Amino acid sequence: MASKNACESQAVQQEIGASLIQKKTIIPILIDITPAELPGWVGNHQAISLKDSPEVLHVTIEKIADKIKVDKFWAGIIVGILITALVFLIAKS
Repeated sequence: MASKNACESQAVQQEIGASLIQKKTIIPILIDITPAELPGWVGNHQAISLKDSPEVLHVTIEKIADKIKVDKFWAGIIVGILITALVFLIAKS
């Protein structure tokens, strides 16, 4: 989840660094930030904006869920976070 506060957080930057070292797939989900405002480490990553239409987000979330190759627990956590973000966006609209 990429927000202005998250991108400035030392803890988040450490987590991102660890993920990059482990060659994890990173897909920033933009909350209150534009792609141009993202830090340099995401320059070569695809990002998803919560400002996209719910249909676009739903299709994108399904594609991500289909590609997740980790155990079911972590896949559930990741998909849960994505769905929570989608619900948050719809409720805010």
